[in-house]
Amino acid sequence: MRGRQRAIVVAGVIALVGGCVVASLMAGAGGWQQMAAWAEAANREYAARDWTRPVAWGEAVEGEAFEHYRRALELLPPDAAPRARCTPAVAELQHGARCGRARPAYDVRAGVDGNAVGDRAMSLVRFAMLEASELAGTGDPAAAVRVLLDAATFAADVLESPFRPEQGVGCELLRAVFDAAIRSELLAALDPAALTALDRGTEIVLARLTPASRHDDTALIYANTLLRDRERLLGRIPWKLVLRAWSSREGIVLAAFESYRTVAQAFATGMPEEPWPARRARLRQIEAGLYDRIELWAPTSFVGLEAARYDVRIRGAMLRVALAVRRGEDHAAILDPSTGRPLLATLVDPGGVVLGSEGSMVPIVVQIEPR
Repeated sequence: MRGRQRAIVVAGVIALVGGCVVASLMAGAGGWQQMAAWAEAANREYAARDWTRPVAWGEAVEGEAFEHYRRALELLPPDAAPRARCTPAVAELQHGARCGRARPAYDVRAGVDGNAVGDRAMSLVRFAMLEASELAGTGDPAAAVRVLLDAATFAADVLESPFRPEQGVGCELLRAVFDAAIRSELLAALDPAALTALDRGTEIVLARLTPASRHDDTALIYANTLLRDRERLLGRIPWKLVLRAWSSREGIVLAAFESYRTVAQAFATGMPEEPWPARRARLRQIEAGLYDRIELWAPTSFVGLEAARYDVRIRGAMLRVALAVRRGEDHAAILDPSTGRPLLATLVDPGGVVLGSEGSMVPIVVQIEPR
């Protein structure tokens, strides 16, 4: 895992500069000193960042969410295990989701070797969804909603990771929660109070996904990696690339890093709320203007990750529309983030409803029976 992540950094540098003349704007010792000074200041800012965040139901409790998430993943049995064996892991997930602070587990100073969530996070979410369905089916809709919202909070916490690939994992987790809630028979088992609680909690989770709430520390992670493993990583850049670029290995790495950092900063700040076509065009303009002939590279691309964020926000909004339809309430104020238009619930076959808006990124068909 760690070797693969280091390889990603080297491959990224090569892809950034391949096929173009790279000016050695930061070449030599001065360039590394500038990177080190920037990284140290960024590390201090990261360490001082306030990681408090709202909980999706009730009142927050003391503690760090990811300490409990780590234990939940450790307690998780094999995927084929009986569901009863998953209850302790789901309980730890819920405890973490109730904590008032969610400082990511990822250690940015460790570079690409930071403590990532791991590959079994999706299994944990799936077990939580099974528990929610079982609770709803056995007559405890309030508890079912609490599990759903805690799973959504866990996913949103992962989405706020400092490392871009892990943010993509968070999008996948949250999408799984919303899809499980809207496509299953769970909604039919919820009473009005539970439907209202799920709607309010979903709104809280979605508010965390707006552009204004975004941080991106992937450039800092790369800087910490380069500063720690400088000689070894420089040695992995082939001479033919050095000759083609008319630069030194240090010049290649430093110029590529500075380009990536500039794009990441533009991406993470100053993004207005806007329909997806406008956002996609804005991102492509930023990429083209900053990189010119340099190929854009990231473990998860800027446009791709933003598309995943929009997808998740749309599915959350669709869940809220489904809840409103189920309660027989108006939902005209719930907008499709990809179009800026109200989400519509159009009846098709008996019991079927198409959720979406004209030009929506994610039109889907679900079964909803109004009360």
